[in-house]
Amino acid sequence: MRINEKQKTYYYLCFFLIIIIAGHYLGWINWIENGARGLMVPYIAKIQAISHLNRVSSAGHDFTATACSMVDENISAAKIKLLETENTELKKLLDFRDSNKSKWITVAVLGKGLDNTANNIIIAGGDRDAIKVGQPVIAGAGVLVGRIVKTTDNIAIVQLINDSRFNISGLITNKDGSLGIVTGGYGLSLRMELIPRNEVVAVGESVVSGGLESDCPRGLMIGTIAVVENEAYKPFQQAVLTPAMDVKNISAVSVLVAI
Repeated sequence: MRINEKQKTYYYLCFFLIIIIAGHYLGWINWIENGARGLMVPYIAKIQAISHLNRVSSAGHDFTATACSMVDENISAAKIKLLETENTELKKLLDFRDSNKSKWITVAVLGKGLDNTANNIIIAGGDRDAIKVGQPVIAGAGVLVGRIVKTTDNIAIVQLINDSRFNISGLITNKDGSLGIVTGGYGLSLRMELIPRNEVVAVGESVVSGGLESDCPRGLMIGTIAVVENEAYKPFQQAVLTPAMDVKNISAVSVLVAI
């Protein structure tokens, strides 16, 4: 039987493949395989590097997008929380002002004062709003936070109640109605001094303004008693007070312009 050209080619290819396979297993063509592998390694490495960079770039893009989205959500949530807090404070302030017969003017807090040695804030109201030195300043539901110490046409400076130079008469809401002087505690706390020794003062009792000053009414909330100091060799008791409000973060206040 005569073999045609196509069959010859097929037989040659089969024989060639058998020789290559046998040479691979018997180690006859290792030098050829090693040479070919050496030539291909750089190209394979480049292909793998490009693939890796594409995966990293894609992952980095996804991570950046996710991180930016989380930051935006956190900022939005913080803004909403801040607005809710400010609205709650303002509502309490307006409710107290409306229920009180005295004349109050409500203004925004612009920021801290320029004097870094004192605890004070700047408010958006001044002489043209009938705001004057000595007038008491409240926040929240009638909490005394300070007094006016300086004014211009448009703004005023409030000395906060926790300033070491602040002092005002205080009244303890105990059965004796104990009176004393409340002073600032260098920004950390309040102190009440000159409390009569023979009167019973307990931790947790409230302290309000005493009303002994002509420009400040009685009953504005100041704080609660945290520690009582009644030493036998001293003629008066003293107390450490916890302020009724954190004055560092107030956003609006009311000033008593007329009693």
